[in-house]
Amino acid sequence: MFRYQILIEYVGTNFRGWQIQKKGKTIQRLIQQKISKILKEKIILIGSGRTDTGVHAIGQSAHFDCKSEIENLDKFLKSINYFLNKDLITILKIKKRSSYFHSRFSAKMRIYKYIIINRIGGPVLDKERGWHVTNNLNLPMMKKAAKKLVGTKDFSTFRASSCRAKTPIKTMKLVKVKSRNNKIEIEFQSKSFLQQQVRSMVGCLKYVGEKKWSVKKFNTIMNSLTSTFNFKYTSPFDFSSGYFRATKEGKGEIPPQTIGQSWFRDPGQIGGQLYVDIDLNYKFSDHLNTSFSIKNLLQTGGPTMPLTPKIPRSFAIEFGYKFTVSSKNSLSLKTAVPRIRLDTPRSINNFTFSIVLMPPPI
Repeated sequence: MFRYQILIEYVGTNFRGWQIQKKGKTIQRLIQQKISKILKEKIILIGSGRTDTGVHAIGQSAHFDCKSEIENLDKFLKSINYFLNKDLITILKIKKRSSYFHSRFSAKMRIYKYIIINRIGGPVLDKERGWHVTNNLNLPMMKKAAKKLVGTKDFSTFRASSCRAKTPIKTMKLVKVKSRNNKIEIEFQSKSFLQQQVRSMVGCLKYVGEKKWSVKKFNTIMNSLTSTFNFKYTSPFDFSSGYFRATKEGKGEIPPQTIGQSWFRDPGQIGGQLYVDIDLNYKFSDHLNTSFSIKNLLQTGGPTMPLTPKIPRSFAIEFGYKFTVSSKNSLSLKTAVPRIRLDTPRSINNFTFSIVLMPPPI
């Protein structure tokens, strides 16, 4: 097998994004079909990342494997672009790569540029190449707010509800805001992004530029709400022999020890069920925060391990206030329900006073 990397430029106006979907025209499907036609074999095209509907690219990286070596790369470029240019797609470069190269996992950085055309008159030459905003935007305020996005942060506020990323924690290397001739360009650099993260961040920066939000409010909203959804599936185990057996009440039992006889009279399955947990955290300020959690939302029955009871659905509400102190000692105080915690981690000059309310399981 031979592996090739291609660099792609395209206008995404008439496409439903990069990734192949059940319905709709996508860039990945079209390029994949045309390469397969030229090479006369079915190939699979893998991109470095996904672009949403209407998003353009000036350097999308992708790779594919084929059985036969492409002898003349320049001829291949001319042939593939003959089929793609009419759809406003062009392959800029093609390069032979080793089998260790992967367009997605080998990418060191991803760069998004968002264009805002900030003037009263609508764009003509740049039509569908930017966001037309007629209100005058305050560039210095947008630059101050943009600095708040740099670093390793929880970007849950900016992710789409359909985002399937394992974690909302991302590291933003650079956010640059510049303007020229009524055209504001906002550049984001990160190794990876969440679904619709860039669009959401630009929308919030626009609010700051219109003075609907202050920089302080932007920072508060960005850090205010975080959410975590945990889906856990336990593998099924049918203890047909061994030391434990499962009962319908969700408890495990140790049968009487009998030499030469199976320890199982009522073999049962343990595990093989889905558990869903939800955690919501809201940060009112740098000091005040609250959280709400639900454990076993679906109220899944049955034990997950032998000799353990089933996990009931439970709720917890926590209110916390962080104090700044000059102590380096560790202090902890706990009581019964409602539980009160007072913690001061070592080498950190602050502590958080929290009240946790835990109603009886439902």
